[in-house]
Amino acid sequence: MRYLWLLYLILVYGLSSVPGDPESLHAPAHADKVVHVLLYGGLAFVYLRGDTRRRAGMAGLGKALALVVAAGLVDELYQGMVPHRGQELTDLLADLAGGTAGALLALAVTRRPCAVREGER
Repeated sequence: MRYLWLLYLILVYGLSSVPGDPESLHAPAHADKVVHVLLYGGLAFVYLRGDTRRRAGMAGLGKALALVVAAGLVDELYQGMVPHRGQELTDLLADLAGGTAGALLALAVTRRPCAVREGER
């Protein structure tokens, strides 16, 4: 489970490799941003949940967001070479928004109580 995030990232890049559809111009406005938020939110979540060593609060959050920004930037650069795909700063911002939400969710579900209950020592 430790490297599940890497398989997830390969899936994201695989989806980015699919040439765009000129007919997708009829899709609802900003529908692609929702996809970016969901995909990169999932990436940050899987990254933090996959390895207990990365669950260290703000340090883990920083690592997850650094991964999301780097992966999103590479993805946008790559999409510039895929037919009918483009590079957009707003896609990168959507990646960051999703990554932040996914990382915060992962931290919330792994948060342990700070106080040690009596009898557990």
